[in-house]
Amino acid sequence: MSTRAYGIPAAVASALMIGFPGVVVSASAAASAPAVAAASADEPTVEEMRDALLGPADMPGGYTGTDYTGTYSGVASACDELYLGTVDNVVRTFTHTGRSLDLSEEIAAVGYDRSSEVVDAWAAIPDDCPDKQYSSGYWNTSRWPLPSLGDASVGLVSEVRNDDELLSRVTTAMIAYGDVVVHLKLDQNVTRDKTPFRRTDAEFRRIVRAAVAKIEESGIG
Repeated sequence: MSTRAYGIPAAVASALMIGFPGVVVSASAAASAPAVAAASADEPTVEEMRDALLGPADMPGGYTGTDYTGTYSGVASACDELYLGTVDNVVRTFTHTGRSLDLSEEIAAVGYDRSSEVVDAWAAIPDDCPDKQYSSGYWNTSRWPLPSLGDASVGLVSEVRNDDELLSRVTTAMIAYGDVVVHLKLDQNVTRDKTPFRRTDAEFRRIVRAAVAKIEESGIG
């Protein structure tokens, strides 16, 4: 298991629920942060979390997946200072073979006392810092309709632009279940994929429902 500021290789760092692309806490910042209590014995293991991730059989047709496992040390979101300490996480990313779609699912064992706080931090983004400039472009984030799920949940949609050109549309679902936070993200490259957003949204809702069913079946929440 690797220990890095962003938890997994840089190529998939933007898939993590802890912050938007470019939001990384340095080793010195992490070292000076408040001490964090040891993980509860009731928190799921890495193996249990990996088993609760969506698999190819749970996905719509056309997706292939890759796994990453690691630890993360940093803050909860792009505009929140909630320090999470070092937590175990698992990530599975899927790429659609016929369309410009990338789907990621992360499960992170943040602890029961923190899982809803993380979702709340993300829920505040449209009000507290909806507009952000990253190396990937200018992000504007607003709410995305998501039914109430788990202990707490929020849906967000971000439009990523370079000047006036819309490059991609990133839809996010954050769900707290007991000791874990589940983060699902669908990135549609709109410069190559002209599928109507309503169709992409419907597909993402089906994926979210499948992820929720798998979490509930696994019992890790």
